[in-house]
Parts: sequence; C-alpha cells; structure tokens
Amino acid sequence: MAKNPMYGQNKSDAVSGSAFVTVGMSGMGSAGQRYCVCPIDGKISSLTFMVTTAVTTAASAITVKDGAGDTIGTGSIPVTAVNLGVVAATGLDSDADSALSAGDVVEIEFDGASGAGAGDMVVQFVQSV
Repeated sequence: MAKNPMYGQNKSDAVSGSAFVTVGMSGMGSAGQRYCVCPIDGKISSLTFMVTTAVTTAASAITVKDGAGDTIGTGSIPVTAVNLGVVAATGLDSDADSALSAGDVVEIEFDGASGAGAGDMVVQFVQSV
C-alpha cells in the first residue's frame, strides 16, 4: 500500500515557505491604516486586494511599514469594480530594510484618495532562507 505523500511532512509547528494573512480594508474613502502580525521570519512578497465595494474616483496609494515605522514598500489600488482582484504591490521583499521577525507588527496605510472602496488585502509573507 502506498504511503500518503504528505506523510512526515511539516510535523513541527514551524511554518515553512510562505504564509498568507488577510486584512479587512473598509472605509477607504478617508485616510487610515490597518495592522497585521508577521507569522514567520521573512519578508512581505506581495499584496493582493479583493474588492468588495467598488474603488471610485482615484487610485488609493498604499504604504507598507514595519513596527518601527520604516517604509517597507509602496503600491496602489486602482479604480476598479466590485468583485475583482487586483495586485496592489509586488517586490516588497527586495527592499534591504524589509526583513521581519515572527510577531512583528506590519502597518498598511492608505491615503483615502479613492473616495470609496472596501475589500480584503491578502499579504503574502515569504520565509527567510
């Protein structure tokens, strides 16, 4: 009988590879910020936004910061219709100051230029090698 291909894989509590955290982003018609916690030692690789309320008027600028307030990267959420997914930022892991430890707080700021909009931001963390 063949063994389950996952047998023996990831038996520890350690997360390896990458992890995804979803952050609710409501009230984007005015400037604000949302926070999440880094689940692994690593860096943020990308931000993807799933629109639940249409982003109107103008693109919303996104700034991602570490717990010390240092900018890790930037991106934007374009004017878009509801129920669409858009890539808000990529390549954030290329910044020399972007290394994070498990438990570090990450801040996602938005500028409020969109006039309206809401959705879920999916943050992809990649493990340090």
